[in-house]
Amino acid sequence: MNEKKEEQVIYINQSTGISGILDRYFHFTERGSAMGREIKAGLSVFFLSVCALFMNIQILVQAFADDVPYCGLYLGATVTAFAGTLLLGLICNLPLVQTASLSLSTVMISMLGVNSGLTYANLLAVTFAAAVAYLVIMAVPLFRKWVLMMLPENVRRALPAAMGIYIAYTALQNMGLISEMSLANVSDDALGGAALAPYMRFCVLAGALGFVIVLFYIKRKAETPVFSGFLTATLIFFLIASVVGGIVFSYVYTQNRIWIGINPDPLGEMYTIGLGIRELEIGTVFAEGFDFSAFTAAGGNVIILFVRAILMFVFMGMYESEASAQGADLNGRIFENEEAYKEKAYKILLVNAVTNVIAPVFGAAPVSVAKQSSAASADGGKTGLSSVVCAIGYLISMFTWLPFVLFATYTKSVPEYGHAGFVFPNVIYASFQIADGVMLVLALGMLKGLKNLKEMEAGDSIPFAATVVMTAFTQNIAYGVAAGCIVSVFMVLAGMQKKEIRLVPVSQYAMAAPAVILLGISMAAPTLGVNATVLEETDSEIENTVGYTFDGATGDFSFDGSADVDYYTVWVYALDEEGQEGSNYVAASSRLTGEGEISGNVDISELPFGKYHANLLIFQSDGKNEDPVVQTFEISGKLTAPEFKYTQDGTSVTVTLWSDSLTVYNEKELFADIEIQIYNEDGEVVQTDTITEADLIGTAMGPMMSYSCEKTIAVEAGTYKISLTAKGDGNLAEASDESERIDLIVAEGTGSEGQTEKYAESQGGQMP
Repeated sequence: MNEKKEEQVIYINQSTGISGILDRYFHFTERGSAMGREIKAGLSVFFLSVCALFMNIQILVQAFADDVPYCGLYLGATVTAFAGTLLLGLICNLPLVQTASLSLSTVMISMLGVNSGLTYANLLAVTFAAAVAYLVIMAVPLFRKWVLMMLPENVRRALPAAMGIYIAYTALQNMGLISEMSLANVSDDALGGAALAPYMRFCVLAGALGFVIVLFYIKRKAETPVFSGFLTATLIFFLIASVVGGIVFSYVYTQNRIWIGINPDPLGEMYTIGLGIRELEIGTVFAEGFDFSAFTAAGGNVIILFVRAILMFVFMGMYESEASAQGADLNGRIFENEEAYKEKAYKILLVNAVTNVIAPVFGAAPVSVAKQSSAASADGGKTGLSSVVCAIGYLISMFTWLPFVLFATYTKSVPEYGHAGFVFPNVIYASFQIADGVMLVLALGMLKGLKNLKEMEAGDSIPFAATVVMTAFTQNIAYGVAAGCIVSVFMVLAGMQKKEIRLVPVSQYAMAAPAVILLGISMAAPTLGVNATVLEETDSEIENTVGYTFDGATGDFSFDGSADVDYYTVWVYALDEEGQEGSNYVAASSRLTGEGEISGNVDISELPFGKYHANLLIFQSDGKNEDPVVQTFEISGKLTAPEFKYTQDGTSVTVTLWSDSLTVYNEKELFADIEIQIYNEDGEVVQTDTITEADLIGTAMGPMMSYSCEKTIAVEAGTYKISLTAKGDGNLAEASDESERIDLIVAEGTGSEGQTEKYAESQGGQMP
């Protein structure tokens, strides 16, 4: 009797508690899952998808340069991902999520790359129109049924395998296993120089570590292999970084994490929700997006542009989402059978269409059902509760960058340790090798779809193979689907069997036509590759309407401020040999406000000899920032006289320089050559030699670089004086004064040494 009462109490508690309430809505118990497992699955997919979202933003910002504000673009993408994922969880009740689509973003970039006169707002308008067409198709039952029947079954069954190959290739690239950062290319130059090479190798190993550990948990049939493996690999990475990898701990954990959640920077660079809202491009698609005057003036065809975009959405937006859903099913069964999948497919695509209509309104790039959804299903997620957990993660990410920064394995080096002003450009170039290692495991799970080939006849297997091969070759699932559709129809017609020809739905014949058009347009206007995001920039002079001046000798500046401007800053960028600015500024002013004449100073006293831009940046409160006003200046001067020591052993004399001198020459004063002069007792030069850059020895000291040099020369026996002179480069660096002359006695069977007064064997160096 007591046992029955206890069971009844337990039942009542479960039915009225949070677990019971959620279970009645999501039915996770009925589907063989549990609340804890659903939450862990949701966290797994969030960890991966937020990293993917951030990488996607990096690609867009690099491609569109100053056309989009970083924080606004990030917030817009996160809002869109939150809304789309929440809708998927509540309406479809499946462990699927949405995030910014790398594939569709690449299509946007490719359209910019081959058409002049297009702005980011124009491309938002194009994607908005395509999304509306997509939504109409999904919302009208007749259209929806007709479009869903367009795809031949053999092509549809190829989608997961094609997606798996696409993900695997991308993951291997991002992990550094098939790129110039790979361990196969062991040269320091390929891995960022002598200081960074050990760090980059460690990052590549971090991706392999994530892959191996998640695979291990899967083989061991762990309940949540992705969740457990991802966190275990990250913990191991952290421990190694903190114990033996000082450079990694310094770059990734110390310099980034300490600033997350606060904004100590007077320049206001760190992301905050307030800054994101101010820069959010709500409505820009309607205000500016449909003005194609510059595009048409440059000879562009608006109709072809829209046709291509709509076809891309049909082929890529729709079928990429389908492939992601099927891939999730292969990694962990979420559909009971084929009929259950078809019943849910239209809801999934409808939600995706709605989200894509929302995205451009918030200034965000198109979204798709995320490939990372496989993480949730692999961890046993069966219901929309996993999606809701991921959506909550997106919500938190709107207020802080902590979620994705925790999992960064690499960020750009910070030019000045601990200076918050450099954290923003550092963090926005984060990469996530462990996350990519996990995605490689999930991609292999999708390749299970290749087993479908065994069950197919030749007529079906060829379109299947065409879809997979074309996707792998172009790294674009839209082209894969288009090729598969064309080959499928061709195989039927080539058979000349009237019965087979009649059995093919009319919609599939209709599908072949836009497939041909898509491939034809794309060949006429080739797209950029996935990683080809650096577009040619035009060098244009911005009119100086504010009277901006910058003194390249002192760093003093002045300009006329306006009350309509939120604030101004002056950022100094080093120029390379081609006159291009570096990705990070090297000096900056504080935030400046007010009207009338504004003056200030940027400390440029420690900058190396070279050419620079001093950019006056104008930040508007509405986020519509003007282009910077640019002043060019040079830093030049006389090289510092060398400080050195010598060691004499018989007739062999070794001249030694250490980092206090060499760091200055090599990193600040444009080192050319150092001439060794040996004088006889009459003060005449009797012997010379030259220390060149090839004689320098660079040693990594954590994130620092230390230089040394030992040059050995043969000198006849005698009494001499020895000195050094640093030569100039004939442009910015003027030759130094001669160093102090010190006594040198050379004799067989003896040894001696001497040094200049200020010589010091310091281990200190500057950031590389």
